[in-house]
Amino acid sequence: MENPTPETPEQKSEGKEKIEGGIWRPGIFQKFPNEIRYGGSTNLFKEEMGMNPKAVDLKLFGKTDRLDQPMKEKRRPARFLIELLERVDPEADPHDIVKTQLQHTNKVVAVDEEFLKLNPKDRIQRTLATDGLITNIEHHPLYVSAADCTPVAIYDPENRAVGLFHSGWKGTAALISVEGIRQMSEKYGTKPESLVVSIGPSIAPEDFEVDKPVYDKFAEHYSPDEMQQLFRSHAEGKYLLDVPKAVKLQLIKAGVKEENIEVSEYSTSRNNDIFPSARKTGGVQNIDAAIFLVSLSERISPETK
Repeated sequence: MENPTPETPEQKSEGKEKIEGGIWRPGIFQKFPNEIRYGGSTNLFKEEMGMNPKAVDLKLFGKTDRLDQPMKEKRRPARFLIELLERVDPEADPHDIVKTQLQHTNKVVAVDEEFLKLNPKDRIQRTLATDGLITNIEHHPLYVSAADCTPVAIYDPENRAVGLFHSGWKGTAALISVEGIRQMSEKYGTKPESLVVSIGPSIAPEDFEVDKPVYDKFAEHYSPDEMQQLFRSHAEGKYLLDVPKAVKLQLIKAGVKEENIEVSEYSTSRNNDIFPSARKTGGVQNIDAAIFLVSLSERISPETK
């Protein structure tokens, strides 16, 4: 898969993914401008916020520990998130953001009225070991961060629901996106053939070396022909894995139409000047990651425009 090298940071081709105001946006959701807001931070955005894109200076707290941090430790990531949300969904309240915990699972949690009644600590407890979120509530942004793993955003335009998933190789092998669709079908009446999906920037297959146990894990869900599409022998006992293609294949098998799936041409490893990459920095703990936010907005009818 070739990775684009934009001549300028601003790409505004209609119907194609673009980076605008430091925010990456997929092209496939552009047909729903009044229904769904989705975007991800880039190093360009970080620079604009006065941060060094080469340094790990944006500590993203996980689990409940972030509630107990001194205010000065929380100020910078809070300012970063507030400004990001302002560019993605300015009508949403930053306090309503719900984040995953990035544990490389296939666990999905619904952000519903019952969830919203929980206090902040209980909300975090509910989302421990969670890598996927779904909701049908407007202006309650779902949050996932990634620094090589694949962000997957799903929109159901018929039943007005969204899902956002952190699909690293473990989550992909465990079919997290398929589990998300199953729950959306159960809770919102979602039909896979109606879904629109963005598979966001992630590590290039040429840079993602895995071993035989990983290969065997995928072989549990993919046919021999599909395995040939996903894996390429690289060295003795080593393979190169195409995670975005693996996600796309499982979505198609789940009933999503291929023409309704967009795979980003950006790579975190090949376009590392634009997106952070854990592999490029040696897997530093608390690495700065791209933050992806998806939010439902009010559907505006032609009569009310």
